[in-house]
Amino acid sequence: MKKLFLVLLSLFMIMPNVYAVGINDLATFDNEVSLDKRIEGTSFTLGNNVNIKSEINGISFVAGNNVNDSSKSDYSFIAGNYINLNNITTKDLFVAGNSISINSSNIERDVYVAGSSVKISGQIGRNASIAAESVVIEGDVSGNIAIEADEITIKDGVKLGTLKYNDDADIKIKDKSLIGKIKTYKNVDNSDEKENVLTTLYDTFTLYLNILLVGFILLFLFGKFFKNINKEELTVGNVFKKIGIGLLVLICFPIVGIILMISSFGIALSLITTAIYIICIYLSSIFTGYYFSKKILDKKIKNDYLTLAIGLTAIYILRLIPVVNSLVVIFSLLYGMGLSISIITKTIKKNK
Repeated sequence: MKKLFLVLLSLFMIMPNVYAVGINDLATFDNEVSLDKRIEGTSFTLGNNVNIKSEINGISFVAGNNVNDSSKSDYSFIAGNYINLNNITTKDLFVAGNSISINSSNIERDVYVAGSSVKISGQIGRNASIAAESVVIEGDVSGNIAIEADEITIKDGVKLGTLKYNDDADIKIKDKSLIGKIKTYKNVDNSDEKENVLTTLYDTFTLYLNILLVGFILLFLFGKFFKNINKEELTVGNVFKKIGIGLLVLICFPIVGIILMISSFGIALSLITTAIYIICIYLSSIFTGYYFSKKILDKKIKNDYLTLAIGLTAIYILRLIPVVNSLVVIFSLLYGMGLSISIITKTIKKNK
């Protein structure tokens, strides 16, 4: 289970490089990223080699192949292949990767780590949860620590509250370590179920990041189109109207494409129609997330990129909930498609 998880993370981290598109200090995308500045609000940093020392007054999202992070933020979410956290300052820390080293002593509360090789040398203010193949603890954990691993090493002088680990782990605890209480638990073999869950989470997270990136680029290039989206009134009748348009397009476009395909003159037009159809389906959640997030948060948040990020995040979190996920997928598809077609139609009529 853990090996599959790590392979998936590694594959994600070595995806083709994404090059920079300046987006109001909210997000930084580049092959080589070196960031050292004050950021007011949530920050997204993605790249191949990432070196971040920023002071972030909000949540920090970081992803890369090689990540060196010594930033200061409220909360940190970090994913990568090789991750080195040196003097990072944060309340809660969430880390996933291959080789992870946490050297910071400025983590105020909890740490959640998933990786292949995990080493903790700093001091954790409260509790820690770790899942890995090998874990080395050299620093103190003020609260409790829960570990699931094949190999566990607790070094000399380490101070822990309660240590809880799987009973089939190969564990080495040095004599001079100070541990309040030690508990073990039986590791039940439900690897298939866990792998399915992790695969679903990974697929959803990857799709979310891809859609978010595409949304940022579209917002950067076609800001006027998104302004027109915001002009649409939020009423029950208007919502159902957009859903109806989306359903009509969803049904009619394939029929039109088939008719054009079998005609002697419409093959090229059929391919264009099919491409537009697929693009509308792919982008529908971007328009839906932006529209509702804008309507709800417009008076509180003026940054359109952050508004879009919040809307898409809400959609993809809801998509992880059983039963609700199907309704969310259908609604975001139909509404987003109907909304985009409606805006395009109005723009064409206006320019005539």
